[in-house]
Amino acid sequence: MSAAAKPDGLAFGNSQIAAFVAGARRLRQQGEPVPSLHSLVFRGARYEPFAVLGALGARLHPAIAGDLAAALREADPAFLVAAIMGADHWILGIANDPVPFDFLVPELPGFGLAPGARLIPYDLICRRFRQDMGLRFGLLRLARTLSDRPIYVIEAPPPVASTARMQEWLYGPFAARVARHGMAPAGFRFKIWWVCHRITATLAAELGAHFVEAPAETRDADGFLDPRFFLDGVHGNDAYGALMVRQVAAARRLVEGV
Repeated sequence: MSAAAKPDGLAFGNSQIAAFVAGARRLRQQGEPVPSLHSLVFRGARYEPFAVLGALGARLHPAIAGDLAAALREADPAFLVAAIMGADHWILGIANDPVPFDFLVPELPGFGLAPGARLIPYDLICRRFRQDMGLRFGLLRLARTLSDRPIYVIEAPPPVASTARMQEWLYGPFAARVARHGMAPAGFRFKIWWVCHRITATLAAELGAHFVEAPAETRDADGFLDPRFFLDGVHGNDAYGALMVRQVAAARRLVEGV
C-alpha cells in the first residue's frame, strides 16, 4: 500500500461494518467530505471458526489475527472503527424458546413479560451475555495490543417492531425454529438487543475504546429501528451507515479534536 493510497481509518469487525462503509461511500458520492477507509470483514470460510480452543483457552482464528495485524501495519490508520456487537436479537430472540422465558429490564419499564414465560433474573441474563460476548471482544483486545490509535465501537441497530418485516428474512434453521416454536414477541427481541447494547458499551469502555450510538432519528417512538433504515432484519442500510459515519465524526471531534 503506497503512502498516497493509505486510508485515514480502518473499519473492521463483523458484517455490521458493511453499512458503515457503504454509508461513507454514499456521503462521498454526495460530495460530503469523509475520511477514506480500508475495511476488513471477518466473515467467511477463511475466518471460521472465529475462535479456536487451545491449551491456554480460546483464541482468535490465526487468519483474523494475521490479517488485522497486516492491515494495521500497512494502512497505519489515524483511527479505527470496530463492529463487535452483532445480531444477537436475531440469533437468540427471533424464535420462542422450547420452554419460553423472559426477563425484566429495570431501565425499560414499558417492556413487560410475555404471558406464560418463565422468569429469568436480569442479573443472570447479563452475566451470561457478558460471558458470551467476552470472546468476541478478543478482537478489540487484539486491536488494542497492535495499535494505540483511538478505537470507536459502533452500535448495531435494534430490531424493527414489525413481525412481518422480520419474517420476510427468515431462512434455514431460524425459519425452522420459528415454524416449530413461534416468533418471539417484539419486546423480547428488543430486550435481547438492549442487554447486548449495554454490555458492548461497558466492555468497550473497559478496553479504552469509545462506544458510538446511533442518533435518535434512527429509532421509532418505542426505540425500535425506524423502518426507513431497515435492510434485512439484522443490518442497517446505507442511510443508517451514513448517519453512523457522522456519529463517529462527532465522536472524533470530542476525542481527538479533529
